[in-house]
Amino acid sequence: MVAALGLVAGIAGRQWNTAGEASGLNLYLVLLAPTGVGKEDGTRGIGKLTSAVRKTVPLVDMFVGPTAFASGQALMKAVARQPCFYSIQGEFGLRLQRILQPNASPADMALNQALHELYSLSGKNGVKGVYAYSDEQRSTAAVQSPCVTIIGESTPAVFFECLDLTHIATGLVPRLLVCEYVGERRPRNKQAGVPPPEPLVARLAELSAAALAMQSKGEFVQVPLNPDAEALLDAFDVEVDATINAAKSNEALRMVWNRAHLHALKLATLLAVGTNHRSPMVTVADATWAVAFVRRSVGTILRKFEDGETGGSDATKAEAQVRKKVLEFLRMGPEERKKYGVPRSMWAAPAVPFAYFYRRLVAADVQPFKAKQHLLAVTLSNLTKSEVLVLLPKQQAWQEFRTRAEVYSLGQNWR
Repeated sequence: MVAALGLVAGIAGRQWNTAGEASGLNLYLVLLAPTGVGKEDGTRGIGKLTSAVRKTVPLVDMFVGPTAFASGQALMKAVARQPCFYSIQGEFGLRLQRILQPNASPADMALNQALHELYSLSGKNGVKGVYAYSDEQRSTAAVQSPCVTIIGESTPAVFFECLDLTHIATGLVPRLLVCEYVGERRPRNKQAGVPPPEPLVARLAELSAAALAMQSKGEFVQVPLNPDAEALLDAFDVEVDATINAAKSNEALRMVWNRAHLHALKLATLLAVGTNHRSPMVTVADATWAVAFVRRSVGTILRKFEDGETGGSDATKAEAQVRKKVLEFLRMGPEERKKYGVPRSMWAAPAVPFAYFYRRLVAADVQPFKAKQHLLAVTLSNLTKSEVLVLLPKQQAWQEFRTRAEVYSLGQNWR
C-alpha cells in the first residue's frame, strides 16, 4: 500500500493538484515494520513495475529519483533535473536521526530545510527559489512546482528513538505519513517472481505518458471533489481545528494534527487520479479511505509519545509513562485495582494513590524509572506544578479515602 501510493505520487504528484489551493500530491511516506517481515518487498515491486513500463514509456525513469541526498543542495539539483520523482529511502529512521540531531552538519541542516520547503511547493504555483553560494558549482536554480515523494522504510525502534517534542516542533515529522505493520512474518510468497499483470502495467504506462506530456506542455489539472466528498473533508478539517484548539498544553498532539487535513486531501486526490487520470473526481470512498489512513498515521505517532517509546530526555519519557498509568488506572474496575493493593475506599474513585505509581513504574523496573526511584517524585511534582495532575490536600485524602498517602487526581491541563 505504501509503495503503491508512493509510486503513483511520484508520477502524478506534480501535474495533478488538489482542489482549492492547488497543492501537489507529493507525499512523505514511512513504512515501519520489524526486521525480517518483508517491508522491502513493496519497493521491489516498484522496481518490477517500472521495468515493465519502461518497455513502452522509456522516459518513465524521469520519475525515479536518487535513493539518498548528501545535502539540501544535492536534493535541489536533483529536482532541477527531474521536477517530479519518488525517492526510495531504506533505513529512513537512521537518516532522520542524522538530519534531526542538534549537532547536525551544515549539509544535513540544509537537507532538513529543503525537505520542509519542498513538501508544500509541488502545486501549480509553487516555486523553489535559488540557492546561491560563492562557489557557483554549489548554487542551484529556481524550480517551478518541485515535486518530491519520499518512500521510507525503517524499524519502529530506530524511527521512534530519534523523535522527541523538539523534533516534532521542527516541522518535518508532521509532514510524514506513517504506516506501521505490527503483524507476524508471513510465509514466503512463491509467486513473487511472476511478472506484473499486463492490465496494471498498461494503466501505469498510460499514466506515466500522460504526466510526461503534461509536464512538457506546462499543463496542470485541479481535481474536483464531488459534493459529498467535499463535505466529508470539510468536516474533517473542522474536527482537526477543534482537536488542536482543545489540546492546550499538549504540543505533540497539536503539531502532529497540524497537517492532517492537507494529508487527507492529497491522499483522496491521489486515489482519484489513480482511478481515472483522464477525468478524475474525488469520491466519498476516496475521502473516507484517506481520512482513515491519516487518523491511523497520527494515532501511531501520538501513541508512541503517550507510551514513552520515543526518544528524548528521561523527563519526557517519565511524564509519558505516568500519564499512561493514570489512564490505565482510571479504566480499571474494582477487582483490577484490588490486585495492585489499592485500598477499598479507592476502588471506584477517580483518583490515583502514590503506591500504585510506585508499584507499576519503579518496582516494575519500567524505563526510565529503573534504578532512578527519585524520578517518580520529580515527575509527579512537575505534573502537579503544571496542573496536569492535582495533589489532594492531606486532610481531603483522609476524609474521602481514609489514607495518609499521596493521592492524585486530574488537573485542569490534563487533556
